[in-house]
Amino acid sequence: KIINLQFKKKYKGGVYGRAAAGYGTKDRYQGGVFANYITDSIRITGIGNVNNTGLSDVDRNSGDNARAASRPQNGVNTKQSGHVNFGYERTKAFRLNGSYDVSNSDNSLQQSLFRTTYLQGDSTLLRRQTTNQNSNTRQHRLNLRSSYQLNEKNQMQLDGSAYYRNANTGNASNDMTAYQQEDAINFKRQADNKSNTDAYGFTLSDTYRKRFRKEGRTVSIGASITYVKDQLHGNNGNNNQYYTPPGTNYNAFVTEENKENTGTNVNLRYTEALGKRHLLSLAYNNVYANSTSDKLVNQNNNGELVKDTTQSRGYVNRNMENPVGLTYQYSAERITASAGLDARPYSRYSELSGTTKNVVEQKCITYFPKLSPRYTTPKNNTYNLNYNGS
Repeated sequence: KIINLQFKKKYKGGVYGRAAAGYGTKDRYQGGVFANYITDSIRITGIGNVNNTGLSDVDRNSGDNARAASRPQNGVNTKQSGHVNFGYERTKAFRLNGSYDVSNSDNSLQQSLFRTTYLQGDSTLLRRQTTNQNSNTRQHRLNLRSSYQLNEKNQMQLDGSAYYRNANTGNASNDMTAYQQEDAINFKRQADNKSNTDAYGFTLSDTYRKRFRKEGRTVSIGASITYVKDQLHGNNGNNNQYYTPPGTNYNAFVTEENKENTGTNVNLRYTEALGKRHLLSLAYNNVYANSTSDKLVNQNNNGELVKDTTQSRGYVNRNMENPVGLTYQYSAERITASAGLDARPYSRYSELSGTTKNVVEQKCITYFPKLSPRYTTPKNNTYNLNYNGS
């Protein structure tokens, strides 16, 4: 039995929510809040979480299952996150919805290790290591989608998203090895590595769909653009001290890396009914992708930065494809089938620069036949065959 309850408009809206908080041993805490606001045309949902337990969700009913489903990583984890989701629909002709997410997470991990390795002749190798790791990640993400029904035959949809991320990591460690006794040191190492990464990007896409008076005749046009930028700055230092024979070795590197990716896509699809059971479709795409990277590594030589030609390098990659395909479809009560042919002209350019410069260029066209029949027996047994190429 199904009962369909329809509420009056004055009872549809309102504000409701819930909140939870907890505190435990070793200064562990977690808290969460959920709120919802609804009217005839607007819906807004907000969720917030804060904890230092490493769990992603504090609003689970069973604590053991929650911890098993969201196992925290090693170390002390502190996280604050917020999420807002909204929707707007005053009329069926226009809809707008989206979401915004923000989060900040910290991880602190201290480890110590002592290892004894037993060698031949009753000798032992002792190793002691201490590590201190810290990381912080901040993120923002926005997603939007709008659709507009011009009329029953024409529809347009616009999507957009953008994000920003910043990440800082630090790793400091001390190593020591000795033979037989801890004071018989033969090697020491001090390492200090730090990095900072900034990344941001956006995607925009638009799709237009049109249906004609003739049943089965449709056309859709779409276009999109994507842009991503990554910037990294790193400092790596290692101080090695040897006792037998005595000597020191110090390496310090400063790394700057910039990455950039751009992509576009334009597509067109047209379908035409050739009768009650026959459909013909034509599809075309123009796909372009460009990616660049420049990595500069400098060695710190007594306070003077000297370019490391072995680790410094850059690349440029450009790809363009123009696939076009023709597909025929047949539909009946027990048998459906499609057959078609795709052609994919493409061009590629790749450049790698470092100690030497290498360039690779390629142009080609490939063909892909497609065949996909499907048959259903009177006893509802189904047989499929799919053939395609890549």
